[in-house]
Amino acid sequence: MIETDRVAKLIGGRPIVNNVTISIPSGIVALLGRNGAGKTTLMRLLTGIWKPSLGSVHIAGHDLASDPVAAKRELGYQPEHPDLHPRMRPRELLNFVAAARGLARGEVTRIADELEIGGLLDSRCGALSQGQRRLVTLAAAMIHRPAALLLDEPTNALDTHRVATLKRYLQSERAPRATLVSTHQLDFVVTIAQRFILMRDGAIVGDGSVEELGAQLGMPGASLEAIVLRAT
Repeated sequence: MIETDRVAKLIGGRPIVNNVTISIPSGIVALLGRNGAGKTTLMRLLTGIWKPSLGSVHIAGHDLASDPVAAKRELGYQPEHPDLHPRMRPRELLNFVAAARGLARGEVTRIADELEIGGLLDSRCGALSQGQRRLVTLAAAMIHRPAALLLDEPTNALDTHRVATLKRYLQSERAPRATLVSTHQLDFVVTIAQRFILMRDGAIVGDGSVEELGAQLGMPGASLEAIVLRAT
């Protein structure tokens, strides 16, 4: 479960995230909004990279501020911009993550097979394409089957086949995990998410299914794209 209670982040006295309360018990939820809406900042607050100025964050029932180790044990995070050492090999990274998580090395083979990156494991990260590096960071985020998964622009630089692989994996792993996907790729999330959270100027301006959001905005039957364009 992913929960925030009136979370805010102030930078230079200006609220970048403003009084955000969400609860995601399970399923795939999309976080949508323009650049600068506060999506990545909210992701950083959910991971503990940044501390909130106000409010609280809970991951799988653990308070991120008072019990960060327990909270992060249940968390997987794939950042918007993967940063891998160019001389490191994906197998080395995933073996390290598996060991840190207390997992058997067989889990590296499992996640590599599921994300179809087995052929990349012994290449240097510096020789991988941007999309391939993104898949490696996805594997690192997902290897321990976290209760809460945060994905920031997971389809950036992925080709059509890799996007389809990611979609199949997320759908197969949907329950009981809570997955929050921040993206601009509406055609990707509209097929996998059951719920959409809309952000504008650091605040939540809509939360629900496409049908519920359309009703809230007086746009019955509207597409997700039309709703996002109107609300954000």
